[in-house]
Amino acid sequence: MLSLLVAGSLVAALPASAAKSKGSPERVTICHKPGTPAQKTLSLPSPAVGAHLAHGDALGPCGGGDVPCTEPETSPVVPPDTGEPVEEEAWVSEAVATLDGASQTAFNPAGAPVSFTLSCPTLAMAEDTVAVYLNGRPIPFSALTLASDRVTLTTGLDKGRNEIALAATDVYGYAIHANYVLWAGAEAMPVTVLDETGTPAAGATVAIRLADDSGVTSTLTTDAAGQGMFANLPARSFNLVATASGNRTLSRRL
Repeated sequence: MLSLLVAGSLVAALPASAAKSKGSPERVTICHKPGTPAQKTLSLPSPAVGAHLAHGDALGPCGGGDVPCTEPETSPVVPPDTGEPVEEEAWVSEAVATLDGASQTAFNPAGAPVSFTLSCPTLAMAEDTVAVYLNGRPIPFSALTLASDRVTLTTGLDKGRNEIALAATDVYGYAIHANYVLWAGAEAMPVTVLDETGTPAAGATVAIRLADDSGVTSTLTTDAAGQGMFANLPARSFNLVATASGNRTLSRRL
């Protein structure tokens, strides 16, 4: 039997039990636009793979090396409005924007700068070609720092859920888009794990998982006093699982 104390208060004392949680979707490697100058290897969540395969992408990494920074042969042209569907993918830049300084699966510090890093140094660096949105509101251009391969939000994330989106243009006139959901906070949560005799359980593993999104988690190992500290937590509900030697497990929702 284990006891788990949070912020100095006894939360639970339960017999050993098995704890299961749903992880993040499996990621699949594909070759985007194989056989073209724009081909590149991507790692995507499995639910998104079907649409890419339907557009001609292939499973597995691209062969022969990616060529992600070639100059397009033509400039993007907006076709006349015929009422027919338009293949917008043809207007998308070869530059891929990825997160730097934050994680979709971790508790991020509120207010810390977050960047989009581009796979190609081709960003058109102007107020009318770069926009960042946080939870639907446009971020002032003065709060952004730009480089040819990077866009940084200097004011950082809000506390709680953050949907951060980049809408930009490369120097060739092609669109760069990225959208991520991140969780951030500024709260700390001390925890203490005790065994059935009240003795501190040193070396116990404690995992905290966001109730709103089970893919957002953090793990610590208790010290000699059976204690540890979680940081950067938002004001939300959590699921905690403590595991000590002998497969003794305690789970609780806070």
